[in-house]
Amino acid sequence: MTQRSGDVYDCTDRLGGTVCQSTRTEEQYGTDFTQTVLVRDDVVVTVRQSNCPTNDLLGSIVTRICG
Repeated sequence: MTQRSGDVYDCTDRLGGTVCQSTRTEEQYGTDFTQTVLVRDDVVVTVRQSNCPTNDLLGSIVTRICG
C-alpha cells in the first residue's frame, strides 16, 4: 500500500474483514485520490481511484474472490 506522510485512514469492519480508506487531493491535478484496502483472512485487496467513482467495485471483487 502506498502511503504518504500525513495520510489518514478511516477503518471499519465490513465485507467480512477490515476496510481502510484514505482520500486526499492530488496536488498535480487537483482531483480527489482515494485508496481503499480490504484485509480479510489471508487476502488483501487494494482499490485506487482518482476522479472516478467505483460504485461498489470492492464489494464485487470480494464476491468474485470469496463467493
